[in-house]
Amino acid sequence: MVHVPLTAISLIVIPFSIILPMIYIFLDKPWYITNILSFSFAVSSISVLKLDGFKAGGALLTGLFFYDIFWVFGTPVMVSVAKNLDAPIKVRRMCQAEPRSSLTVQLSIRFLRLVTSITLMLASACWV
Repeated sequence: MVHVPLTAISLIVIPFSIILPMIYIFLDKPWYITNILSFSFAVSSISVLKLDGFKAGGALLTGLFFYDIFWVFGTPVMVSVAKNLDAPIKVRRMCQAEPRSSLTVQLSIRFLRLVTSITLMLASACWV
């Protein structure tokens, strides 16, 4: 059994982790929720990764670079994934069909700043 401490930050983040996927599912997958979820997936994936030195990080990035080149230019897999995948793992932009009120854009930007600051605060707490 793993003991996970419950902190004040966890109590703040847990409602967001429940509400955001529900909004994503029930509001026809809005672009700003997709971006928040994909950013969260990326940060949580990076926070799991522990490197012991600069050489290991360089080797990992070099390997991922050639891996990416192979899958993007060597196979048609990436094109089909980018066109057909319907999951919150890619960053999207606002579509032309969606309304562009300045209030919506301002609130989206403020919410993204809030999520970014919370994520960076959590990430810095994990690295200590």
